Amino acid sequence: MEQVRSATSHQERLHFVEHVLLARLEEYRRHDTVVDAAIKLCRTRRGRLTVKELSDSVQLSKKQLERRFLASVGTTPKTFCRVSRFLDVCHHLQTYRNRTLTELTHECGYFDQAHFIKEFSGFTPKQFFDRNNVAFADL
Repeated sequence: MEQVRSATSHQERLHFVEHVLLARLEEYRRHDTVVDAAIKLCRTRRGRLTVKELSDSVQLSKKQLERRFLASVGTTPKTFCRVSRFLDVCHHLQTYRNRTLTELTHECGYFDQAHFIKEFSGFTPKQFFDRNNVAFADL
């Protein structure tokens, strides 16, 4: 947390957060090639797919994928995809800065503005993008 607070840029904060999350992932990681394939697909698609699409792609039922994902990763596929999508938006803040709310919602893979806002923990997108120092501890 201290490194995140003392970081001087969004990229540096993201680097520290990702480093911690990847380290935690490694603690719980159990080698499962099917889950590995699902993770790769989720990251390739930047979190912009449904659990049904994910489970179909690895040829498991949604429930089987969820159980195996929980055992290997420590979270559900839905949560993993949501976090991946959120981090993708954070990585590309400058790209999205001049978009209208409707454009932003759709370009980021959200169904509608309400889902987009909910994902940002209550911040409206304008509030989120207007902040000069996005501190992940505050989100």
